[in-house]
Amino acid sequence: AIDASGTFDSMNPYSRKGRAGALASMMYETLLDGNAPADEYAASYCLLCEKLEYDEGKNWVIFTLRPEAKFSDGTQVTAEDVVFSHNLFLEQGLPSYANAVKQRVIGAEVLDPLTVKFTFAPDISRRSLISQVGAVDVFSKDWFEETGARLDEPRMETSPGSGPYMVDSYDINRRIVYKRNPDYWGKDLPINVGRH
Repeated sequence: AIDASGTFDSMNPYSRKGRAGALASMMYETLLDGNAPADEYAASYCLLCEKLEYDEGKNWVIFTLRPEAKFSDGTQVTAEDVVFSHNLFLEQGLPSYANAVKQRVIGAEVLDPLTVKFTFAPDISRRSLISQVGAVDVFSKDWFEETGARLDEPRMETSPGSGPYMVDSYDINRRIVYKRNPDYWGKDLPINVGRH
């Protein structure tokens, strides 16, 4: 059990209003997992992606998604979801984040259903660009389009995530119960052995 103090009136950890429940973002995964083992500093490993490639000057990066990666509703995580999530943070995320990213990342495009390319601005430092785009939570484009939900507004309904946990129940301002997703797609990945 995890104990956290404070109240909450939303399960959307990205809302600009209200207060999100503790650990509300843990249901969502990223292309890269930056939770490196204790003996490594600042390392990232592929999580939703199975590989990445970039040019010598790091002007762009291409991520190839794992075909087995699924959201908790059973739908596949696609390159469209990745680009949608990137753009959602630019349009509805914190303005300070959006302004900083727009100066560094000039394009996100779907190359095929499981391949996405990010293009970086010229004449800027290449340090951390790949890990930055690889660290953005990936959401279900279909769920957001079907529900009309916004990233910047509080809500109790959660979008399906691809992570190992899902919301089981909640009692506003009292408790949230998360449960393991019995169908979690990534439970056997080497980076997840012994976790969750």
